[in-house]
Amino acid sequence: MKIAVYSANFGDYRKEISTKKLDNINFTKEIDYYFFTDMDIQSSKWNVQKVTLEKELDFGGKKCPMTKSRHTSKKYKFCLPEILSSYDYVIWCDTKSLRNINNLSLNKIEALITDKQKSIYLIQHPHRKNTSQELKATLQRSMEKGSDIQKFREKINNIKFNSVLPDTTTIIRKVDDQYNQIFTQIYHLQLENQLCRDQNIIQYGFYYTNCESELFYFKSQKDLRDKLH
Repeated sequence: MKIAVYSANFGDYRKEISTKKLDNINFTKEIDYYFFTDMDIQSSKWNVQKVTLEKELDFGGKKCPMTKSRHTSKKYKFCLPEILSSYDYVIWCDTKSLRNINNLSLNKIEALITDKQKSIYLIQHPHRKNTSQELKATLQRSMEKGSDIQKFREKINNIKFNSVLPDTTTIIRKVDDQYNQIFTQIYHLQLENQLCRDQNIIQYGFYYTNCESELFYFKSQKDLRDKLH
């Protein structure tokens, strides 16, 4: 099984990235590592891909506007870069959660996928169970515009989800045309509904693309590390 890990950081969002921090994990020889950025970062461990920023968009809350850097992060998180298209599975990891990919075991990853027979592996959100709860929390924190939240609430009001809200810091997923299109659709749904936060759209995205039966959830980030390290 051919697996790649990928991450991204644009404009040094949250001031959390440096070559030292990026390289300060135990890398697995059988896994390839890619990092997408607009910054001049050098690494002997990661295949660094410098890319141009997407355009700024006019939505998001006061504390979470859809800047060029944020928009570009969403694009690379959900729309699989061409350089990753030859892998069987890819693992996305936010730069704030790099310990989730520290010392990964290819054998354990393969065993999990063989055992569970799912195509998308997620982490349960630690505090909230559904999109409605997440929308409320992000509105209270001024992370989305109230008018956009209200429109989206009306859209999902009568939906019965067969999934729970994920924490999107780490996502493992199959690479093929079907699942590439599913995640690309999630990105487009995010823009169409003018939502800045991944966790406000992703559960609806899985419902919309009819793939809720393909989801496996780790109980927590620690559970993921226990199972895959």
